[in-house]
Amino acid sequence: MRELGRTRLVLLGAIVALTAVAGVLRYTDTGLVVLFFVSLAALAGLAWSISFSTEALSVRIGPAATGVLQATLGNIPRSPLCWLR
Repeated sequence: MRELGRTRLVLLGAIVALTAVAGVLRYTDTGLVVLFFVSLAALAGLAWSISFSTEALSVRIGPAATGVLQATLGNIPRSPLCWLR
């Protein structure tokens, strides 16, 4: 965790907090617009964390394995849609 730096650690903490807030707001009587924007911010933060994590991991595993990892993680948002068919 030392390589992350203070700024990224603070951003990761904010992403975790936003994700928790979005989960709580889902089960309260909060307006749908507020829920949408909090969830949007949390989802964007999670996507950012996956991207910089993949870049950091690529230094250790090499370009071929990084390509496979990026292709796998890039399909995560589409996976639940396959179950609906």
